[in-house]
Amino acid sequence: MAEADKVCSESGCARKHYGRGLCGLHYQRQRKSGSTTANGTERGAPKRMLDAACDSKSELCLIWKFSVGGHGYGQINIGGAPRLVHRIVCEKLHGPAPSCEFEAAHSCGNPLCINPQHLAWATPVANQSDKYKHQTDNKTVQNWQRKLTTQDVVEIRENVLGLTIKQAAAHYGVSLSSIIRVRALKQNADVI
Repeated sequence: MAEADKVCSESGCARKHYGRGLCGLHYQRQRKSGSTTANGTERGAPKRMLDAACDSKSELCLIWKFSVGGHGYGQINIGGAPRLVHRIVCEKLHGPAPSCEFEAAHSCGNPLCINPQHLAWATPVANQSDKYKHQTDNKTVQNWQRKLTTQDVVEIRENVLGLTIKQAAAHYGVSLSSIIRVRALKQNADVI
């Protein structure tokens, strides 16, 4: 399907495709809030959800449904400064980080999960290893920030459309370097 023919997959939206099957508006809503239909937040709702998560005994993921930073983790403003929600929850359950180098790691692999049962302090090396295992690091196919679908990556690697790098970048709505990386790593199919 040509880039000009692609439209948003959100029901009732006819805007031009931007990334991950969505138009620019729905893509940004999904990226920032985790929902394509998000349209504002009730005052105090994020704080109530944070407090409820800290007291939760559930084994299921508790998905943060409010503000999401560019890094893909839930965030909340406290005292005018943004704080990562999963770190706040981890601190309340496990105490402060053993040192400034420790990170709050998700055992479930979901960066938006704030279930205290799924969070623990880990070294950056251990956390990165866990991200790779869950395919949530920047190099795996499941990275949530990607604009390219798995099918797009296969098409680019095999060059089924016969496009130059510049044409492919325009067609898929990504940078030239993204196309170059996908094609250069054709031999290593689990990494893009």
